[in-house]
Amino acid sequence: MCEKPCYRELEQQCEVLEQKFAERQQAEEAFLELEKRYRDLFDSINDLIMIHDLKGRLFNVNPAVCKLSGYTFEELIGRPISDFIVPDFRSLFQDEYLKEIKKQGHSEGVVIFQAKDGNEHYVEYRNILVKPEGRKPYVSGLGRDITDRVHAERALRESEKRYRTVFETTGSATVIIEDDETISLANSTFESLSGYSKKEIEGKKTWTEFVTEEDLAQMREFHRARRDKSGSAPKNYEFSFIDRQGSIKNIFVAIETIPDTRMSVASLLDITDRKRAEEALQKSYDELDLRVKERTADLAKANEQLKVQIEERKKAEEEKERLIIELKKALGEVKALGGLLPICASCKKIRDDKGYWNQLEDYIQKHSEAEFSHSVCPDCAKILYPELEFYD
Repeated sequence: MCEKPCYRELEQQCEVLEQKFAERQQAEEAFLELEKRYRDLFDSINDLIMIHDLKGRLFNVNPAVCKLSGYTFEELIGRPISDFIVPDFRSLFQDEYLKEIKKQGHSEGVVIFQAKDGNEHYVEYRNILVKPEGRKPYVSGLGRDITDRVHAERALRESEKRYRTVFETTGSATVIIEDDETISLANSTFESLSGYSKKEIEGKKTWTEFVTEEDLAQMREFHRARRDKSGSAPKNYEFSFIDRQGSIKNIFVAIETIPDTRMSVASLLDITDRKRAEEALQKSYDELDLRVKERTADLAKANEQLKVQIEERKKAEEEKERLIIELKKALGEVKALGGLLPICASCKKIRDDKGYWNQLEDYIQKHSEAEFSHSVCPDCAKILYPELEFYD
């Protein structure tokens, strides 16, 4: 055996070295490819990537951080991360955050970043402590800008607060009704109306428990039709309500489905007193109507009687007029006797307007109300009956 490597052995060693070199070159290429992919991902990801040391100084950030903060890469590197947090939270974040991540190896939460232009951004982060072998430990952080979400949530809370205020102070009993008929929300006025507390109502009672048997079937049909969007369910109607004590109340309800849900909101107004007043008013009206009808009948009867009296009086007036005419005619005839009467000097007959001669007593009786009784005066008696003795 040769003391020095022979050509064949050297050739084999060269082949091994070439193979290792090729493998290393492939590994380096794979690493470079992986690094390129990582860098591409690092640069293109919309989330914020920040890497800092255990003192909080940044030594790498991705473009998303530069875009959000308004600072260049060079302006960010080497500065404490606390410099970019709103002043009110800087010391708290610097102290508590670094202590937590050193102790637990991770930290997560929400922090408010202040950009170069002064705008504030809410960032939700999750950072971990990395301890690479043979290198100093560092913190790798991944964050996401949730400013729009925070503002939307804040606006939603404000909106909910406003609607809650309106819900509570609307002046009428108001409830939110689920698809399964459960009352999920009730205001204090509904508490007073029903006699139950919110804890006893919300999520535990259905609206059907407050409706009388007479109205229940129809209102359930309304409930179904309202969610089928057939348009057949009325938005306003009246029904009878049962409270905790079993008292029946007249209720006017205004109800509508909440857009894009199968829930509905109902506003209930107690009109019991108004209904009683209406019934009392109707009763008074009916009584007044009856009295008016009775009085009308009395007046009609009196009118008929008056018509009879008027007719009788009219006849009496006509009779009176007739008698007056006759009287006037008689008076006129009596007055005629006061004029010049043609009388016979011998027989004492009187000639009338037609030229006829009438006995004196006939003429006077005809033209006056005088009547005659016949007798003989003493002078005539002596002439007619001389043989008799007459005394004055």
